[in-house]
Amino acid sequence: MTPESLLDGRVQLYCGDNRDAIAAIPDNSIDAIVSDPPYALVSIVKRFGKADSAPASGNDAYARASAGFMGQAWDTGEVAFSPDFWRECVRVLKPGGHVIAFSGTRTYHRLACAIEDAGFEVRDMLSWLYGSGFPKSHDVAKGIDKRRDDRDDILAVTTFVADAADAAGISRAQIDAHIGTSDMAGWWTSRLAHRCQCPTPEQWAVLKALLGFGDDMDAEVARLNERKGEHSDTWKGARIIGEYESAPRMGFGDHRFNARDSKIREASDAAREWRGWGTALKPACEPVCLGRKPLAGTVAENVLEHGVGAINIDGCRVEQRFPANVLHDGSAEVVSLFPVSVSSGGKQTAGHDGAMRMGRTSGDGANAGGLGDAGSAARFFYTAKADDHDRAGSKHPTVKPVDLMQWLVRLVTPKGGLVLDPFAGTGTTGEAAFREGCRTILMEREPQYQDDIRRRMRLALSGPDERRRESIKAKVEDKPFDPGSLFANL
Repeated sequence: MTPESLLDGRVQLYCGDNRDAIAAIPDNSIDAIVSDPPYALVSIVKRFGKADSAPASGNDAYARASAGFMGQAWDTGEVAFSPDFWRECVRVLKPGGHVIAFSGTRTYHRLACAIEDAGFEVRDMLSWLYGSGFPKSHDVAKGIDKRRDDRDDILAVTTFVADAADAAGISRAQIDAHIGTSDMAGWWTSRLAHRCQCPTPEQWAVLKALLGFGDDMDAEVARLNERKGEHSDTWKGARIIGEYESAPRMGFGDHRFNARDSKIREASDAAREWRGWGTALKPACEPVCLGRKPLAGTVAENVLEHGVGAINIDGCRVEQRFPANVLHDGSAEVVSLFPVSVSSGGKQTAGHDGAMRMGRTSGDGANAGGLGDAGSAARFFYTAKADDHDRAGSKHPTVKPVDLMQWLVRLVTPKGGLVLDPFAGTGTTGEAAFREGCRTILMEREPQYQDDIRRRMRLALSGPDERRRESIKAKVEDKPFDPGSLFANL
């Protein structure tokens, strides 16, 4: 695999699978790895726990096709959670070289274990805190009243199909191969109430032809498909007790719930008992694994021989304070969580201070020599979450701020060093390394993000006006042109 040269050779882009690309990298040639691997946020049960799934062996389970975060097919863990891949990262890093890898709160353990099992020393976990982000909790009370009691009826259909498949001597794998599905036959032939799914009318017709059964269940399958997307009889029959003056509220109200209209409906007794219960907390943190390839001797010997092995404390200070393992976005929501500590006669007093500047404290600069830990939350490095400038026209759902990646590159990379990002995405690590005077090797499999990387590298030498134009252009191209609307293309 031959890399593509960008920014006069300072950035090398490998377009393809990083498992193939990394094989071309020489041993002990990389100074640091800074990356944002996929988080694989879809639960393991949803991915691999389907009826009649083959037993998982080793890491092969992650290789099965599935839709990940926000429906993205690339959000899987077959590489990010593979010790074999991270062993390749150990191989290409110089002795003492560091790896920095972002992860999600639910899957950090898999990433960190894979990195450690590959031979890295896990040195720390950094926390990137932010105030934005939307909760993905399921409203339990609403779910109770919206649920339909079709499970037994669906089970009757799938049991019927299972009996027909057994009689015909056709396996679930053969059904999937015939229809072109992956693991769906296990759901259509399930005898378990919690793992059954009614085929669509089109799938039903193919199953009939393949398995040779009659029309006995046709009407029932049609009825169940017609009910898909409908609310339950409890929901539809609820007494209307009011109407919203504006758009319906999100979430559960007092003794009532809302549908996708302006009506306010009374909740059932069962739902009322679970009012206010959900299934998830609001996301506000991303853990970051900091690992190091084993040293060749002492730290002093290693840095003299290989130029890596330590972290850049002075270069990453915030207002001369010692860099911490907490990073954040500077939002008022996050800042309010941190007390303001001021030294006074050998004692610490605490309060809260929401006024902040980029990398600066609004307090009195106590312990500014860097040995203490007093002051506001400004003593931690912060940058806002990715904005249009950071995105550079990309529609990638998880773009990281370039300032954040630049701080991390500076933390573990010597000046002029070579940084590897095997999960490049839109190339923010590449731009960050370029700003730091470093060279970069990027690896990206998805063609649309390869184009984003090329555009980002082209804009790396541009001013804010051109970046803004690119962002506006991308938004316009993403929407159909409507000459009748004044704001159609904004």
